[in-house]
Amino acid sequence: MRNRTPKKVLVVSIIFLLSIQAVYGQEDSDDLQGGGLDFKPPNEVEQVVSAMQHEVGAEELPFDVLEVEPGFKEPLFLKVEDAREDVERLFYLLENGYAGYGYFEDLGDFEVSKEGIMAELDGKYILQRGDLSKIIHEHLGFLHDSHLSIGDNGYGKHHDFWYSSHEVRQDAQGYKLEQDGVNSPLVSVNGESPDLYLFPSINSLGDSVFRLGVLSPEQTGALEVELENVDEPLQVELERSERVSGPLFSDELVGGVPVVKIWSFSDQHKEYIDQFLASASKYKDEPCLIVDIRGNGGGNTAYAREWVTGYTGHNPGSIQIYTELVSETSMMGRANYFSYNLHHYPELEEQGYSQKAEGFRDHAKEVEEGEYPAYWSPYNVPVAKDIPSNRTLIVLVDSGVGSAAEGFLCYLRQVENVVLLGENSGGAVIYGQMTMHMLPNSHLQVRLPITLNVFTDLVYREERGFYPDIWVPAGDAVNHAVAGVRSGAIPTSDEYIDHLSYVAFVPQTPPVEGFGMVDLLPYALFLFYGGPVVYVNRKRGWKAFLVGSVFWVLVWFLLASRNPMLRNVFLSSGVEYLLIALYKRWKDLQN
Repeated sequence: MRNRTPKKVLVVSIIFLLSIQAVYGQEDSDDLQGGGLDFKPPNEVEQVVSAMQHEVGAEELPFDVLEVEPGFKEPLFLKVEDAREDVERLFYLLENGYAGYGYFEDLGDFEVSKEGIMAELDGKYILQRGDLSKIIHEHLGFLHDSHLSIGDNGYGKHHDFWYSSHEVRQDAQGYKLEQDGVNSPLVSVNGESPDLYLFPSINSLGDSVFRLGVLSPEQTGALEVELENVDEPLQVELERSERVSGPLFSDELVGGVPVVKIWSFSDQHKEYIDQFLASASKYKDEPCLIVDIRGNGGGNTAYAREWVTGYTGHNPGSIQIYTELVSETSMMGRANYFSYNLHHYPELEEQGYSQKAEGFRDHAKEVEEGEYPAYWSPYNVPVAKDIPSNRTLIVLVDSGVGSAAEGFLCYLRQVENVVLLGENSGGAVIYGQMTMHMLPNSHLQVRLPITLNVFTDLVYREERGFYPDIWVPAGDAVNHAVAGVRSGAIPTSDEYIDHLSYVAFVPQTPPVEGFGMVDLLPYALFLFYGGPVVYVNRKRGWKAFLVGSVFWVLVWFLLASRNPMLRNVFLSSGVEYLLIALYKRWKDLQN
C-alpha cells in the first residue's frame, strides 16, 4: 500500500466534504438551479487532481496473464482456494488499473477490505460464483463509482428525486402550500427551513411553482410539514418517477414545439445517432427546441460535442480535467474492452474497434518491455467559455442519463439559453474510459474506469449528477416543457408564444417502463414447461412429483443468479410440483 501524506489526505477530505455539501446542503450547490459554473483557480484544481492520482504497484502482471479471450464460460461453483486467488487478482487490478484508487484509498482501507473478504472465505470448501461477487461488494462498500462493476454488482447508488404532488408558491409574505384550494403559509419542513426541501418547478399548466422533495438513494418517509394556523403537522408522502422508455431516436412536434429524442450515444447505434446529429442543423434556427436524453446511459462523448458544435456553430470546450492512468494493466483492460465489445457486436468493426484493441495492446507491451513506466497523462486546466445563443434549448434529463450523456450536459452548460428540465442526472461523471478484466477462476468481469474527470468548480457530482434548472417528474417532462414554453414560464419570445397559441396541444401519455410482454415471458415459460409435463404425468404417484419439486428447486438454486428472468419459472414449477405431491399424498392417506 502506498504511503499517505497528511497534505494528500487533507485535500481529498476537502473533496469529500464538497460532495456531502452538494448532495445534502442544497443551498451550497452551484448548479441546483442551473446557471454557469464557478471555475476555481488553476493551482487549486491542480492540487486536488494531484491528490487523487495514485502510484501503481512496483511490478505489474505479464501481458498474456491480463489478456481476456472473448467467449469465456462462467462456472457455477469454485473452490475456496480459487476464490482466494481471484481476490488477490482483484486487489491487484484495483491498485494498478483503477483511476479511483487514490481517492477511495483515503476514504476507506483496501487492505482491511481484502482481509475481511478472505476471512469470510475461511471454513468454506466451495461456493457459488455469485456469492463471491456478493462478498466482495459487501466489503468494498466505501467505493461509490457509477462506472465501476465487479461481477454481478455495480458500485454506484444514485440519489433519486423523491417529490410531492403538492404545489408551493412564493409571494412577498413567503412560501404558501396549496391544499384543498386553500393557500396556507409554510412554517417548516421536518422542523427545518422549508428552503432545504423546495425545488423550483412548473406545474402541468406551465405555472412556476415549487415542489416539496428530497434527494435520497432510497425511499424516505413522509415529510412533516408545519403550516401556519394549522394545529397538526401535515404528513406529505413522497414518490419517485418511473424510468422512461421509448425509441432510440425520434423527431416530432408536440404542441407546436419540436422534440428530438436520442436514447444512446453508443457506437453500435450509429444509424440513429447520425439522425440525431442531423437534427442540430435542422433546428439550429428554430426559436425553441426540446432535446430529450432521458434514459441515455452514454457511449461516445464525441457525438455529444459534434451535436453542440452543429447547433451553435462553436466547438464547446471542457469544464473538466481529464487525466488517464497509463499502465500495462489499464492498457490491457482497454484492449480487452474493445475486443469483448467487438466479439458481441461485429458491426463495431466499422468503428475501428479491432484497430483500437490492437493499439492498446501495443501500449501495454511497451510498458511491459520497459519503454516507459506507468504514468498519469498530462492535462490542462480549462478556462471558462461562454457560447452565445439567442434560441431556447430545453434538455430533458432523468436519473438514467449518465457518462457520455452527462458529457453532453457539460458542453451545454457553456451555451446561453439552455434550460435543463426533469430530474438530476445519473452521476457517472468523475471516472471514465472503461476497461474490462476477468478474474481467473470465477470469470467474474471487472470493469474499471481509468480516467479522472474532475470538474473545474471542484464539485463532486458522482452519484447525484447535474441538477436541472426546473424539477419536474421525469416521466411527464415533455408535457411540462411544452406547457412551460406556451405559458412563458420558460422564456422564448412573445411572437413565438403567440404562434403556439394557434397550435393545439394534447398532452402525451408518458411512455414509462411498466409491466409488458417481456414481463409475462417467465409466466408463459412456466405454463409451457409446467402445465404439459404435469398433464402427461398426472397418473403418477406423489413421490414422482416430490422428486420433480426437488429437481425444479435445485435448478432454481443453481441457475437463478445466472438468469434472473427465469427465477419465477423454476421456483413456481417447484412449488407447483410440491403442492401436487402433497395433494396426492393426502388423497392416498384418505383411501
